[in-house]
Amino acid sequence: MIPHGRQRYPQCPPECPRAGNRSPDAAFTLLELIVVVAIIGTVLALTLPRIELPGGHGDLETAARYLIQIHRQLKAEAVNRQLRHTLHLDLDRQRIWVSNADMDEQQQMVAAEGGFALPRRVRLESLRLPHDREISAGAYAVQYFPDGHSFMVAIDLVETGGRRVTLHMEPFLTTARVLDEDGAASPL
Repeated sequence: MIPHGRQRYPQCPPECPRAGNRSPDAAFTLLELIVVVAIIGTVLALTLPRIELPGGHGDLETAARYLIQIHRQLKAEAVNRQLRHTLHLDLDRQRIWVSNADMDEQQQMVAAEGGFALPRRVRLESLRLPHDREISAGAYAVQYFPDGHSFMVAIDLVETGGRRVTLHMEPFLTTARVLDEDGAASPL
């Protein structure tokens, strides 16, 4: 008979680990935990977008980063596939899309309709081309060629509050120079 308030538990077999009888592989060491936390922190820092406070300027940076990324990808795709690619910038509709020389007319129309719409607070203000040409309305196509070069263009992006950034897409480089409204280099 079991006295009131005490319960009887079945016996644990000898191979069952007990509080004082654990094998060394049964738990993580402090060093292992520190390494895992450091790896997770690094991955999160590299992959999560920046958290913007209200009134922050995330939309302008997002649009600029998108254009820089597309510039890099199109240069690489043109060389890898040995096929001319095109970045379309429509200042009237405020849309950006990509096509290539293999696309038929129907596929190009689908690409134009499914293009990237700029964030509400950001607009393509103008495009500056070589020989002091400037485009502030209509559409323009930046060509990327199989030999690795592209047309040179400077893209002016403006945020609703007046903040602006200019992206200089270089014809022979996969990078773009980013300038703020004062003409100073701006890191993105």
